Amino acid sequence: MSRVAPGVLREEQYGVAIAIGNSAGLCHAIKNLVDNATDRVAMGERARRMFERRFDKAVALVKWQELLEKVAKEA
Repeated sequence: MSRVAPGVLREEQYGVAIAIGNSAGLCHAIKNLVDNATDRVAMGERARRMFERRFDKAVALVKWQELLEKVAKEA
């Protein structure tokens, strides 16, 4: 599974990174999302665009083909 660095989440503004065990930070982040519908919707839209760019079926098939070709060359 691909992991996204917390800095990327902040820079690209499509998510919120909270340290494990930071319940106060999690509560604050949730409250901000609840209180700011415009920001919440915009974040969701950016996240959706990122997901579609990275995990689109055509993109995934190209990556699989590249991987299989690489493995075949190494065999």
